[in-house]
Amino acid sequence: MRSLVLLPLLLVAAPERAHASGCTDGIFSTTMYPPAGCDVVVYDRYADPASPPTIYARRGGGQYDVTGTVTSSSLNIEVTYQNYDCDGDLIIETKSPEQYAAFRVTLVGAQPGDELYADYFSLGTIGSAGPCVEAPLQKPYCTSTNSGYPCEPHGDAGVGDDDDDGAPGSGGGCNAAGSAGLALVALFAHLFRRRRS
Repeated sequence: MRSLVLLPLLLVAAPERAHASGCTDGIFSTTMYPPAGCDVVVYDRYADPASPPTIYARRGGGQYDVTGTVTSSSLNIEVTYQNYDCDGDLIIETKSPEQYAAFRVTLVGAQPGDELYADYFSLGTIGSAGPCVEAPLQKPYCTSTNSGYPCEPHGDAGVGDDDDDGAPGSGGGCNAAGSAGLALVALFAHLFRRRRS
């Protein structure tokens, strides 16, 4: 019966957020799950065009370097940056061209069923032979909540508090689960007392 009382307490302690922070602006590929015999194309914002990734194939418990010929280039890709307040409302969105390295890699010794990785980034599993198709170039983005500061419950002034205009330190609220959680605590406490009597 104690677990019934602890559940709503956990709900009170964890504020809800409509948007999780994170970025997709690092490494990505337009050739996920490539058919056998096709090149892979990898884009990496933080790589030097002179330092291509190593492509590994995992098969049967082993890991094999299947990196063949690599051609590289540099290009600008537009990255979207978004910042949300603690209630999940978009405060600001900006777009900025960022420099990426692009690598086209021919695979040597890769087989259908191999799990491919560009360094640590998964490229999916090689399929059977088929047409070599590249997906359209994606638009990377970076999302943050409260400019990276933690969201604080109502009334705790200081960095991390945020109201609807997104200004830190203004005493606004981020604990969207607070009222609902308190109502659940009261309900479960009432049910707990009724069952004991």
